[in-house]
Amino acid sequence: MLLPKFETATAGPPAPTTTPAPTSIPSPTATTDILHMQIIQGYQLLVLAQANAILLDETAQRWESGLLGDVHLMSALIALNATMMTLDDVALDISTPALLAPELRDAMLLSAATNAVVERWLRGEIDAAGVKEEMVTILEGFEAVVLAAEQGLTSGYSFDQAHLSHIQSSTLEMLMHQLFAIQIEA
Repeated sequence: MLLPKFETATAGPPAPTTTPAPTSIPSPTATTDILHMQIIQGYQLLVLAQANAILLDETAQRWESGLLGDVHLMSALIALNATMMTLDDVALDISTPALLAPELRDAMLLSAATNAVVERWLRGEIDAAGVKEEMVTILEGFEAVVLAAEQGLTSGYSFDQAHLSHIQSSTLEMLMHQLFAIQIEA
């Protein structure tokens, strides 16, 4: 049996292939990366200060409802006080982006007011009801400050609101767990 014969057509040498010339893809500049990091650090500091205020209010509520004993109350207040002092130290160490400077200034003032409430409670000058009463104004202040910061970040720097909300909720959740872990496990 004869196999069919296939002929190959040759149209000359193969066509040369061209490699596209490398293109320059702009990458973020170091300044942009540094600014982005500074903005995130500033926002995290802001929500950490807010979280401390929320945790103080939560501590007062738990004390009033009987969910915290004496030892747990003192532990929580000492931990909050230490966290607030650390917060003050961190605030001195970070570079504040101009966009967040007013909000961070206001947050540090609110943080100082929160710390004063903690110290007065530790000294026995006020009780849990007094703490909750004083925290209303402080918490409202933090809400306004965080909202203003988020509006500036989402409009001025195109930050994603969902990302900012995640930073805020995960910070609060982490601190809530750390502060009340003994009570949760007990």
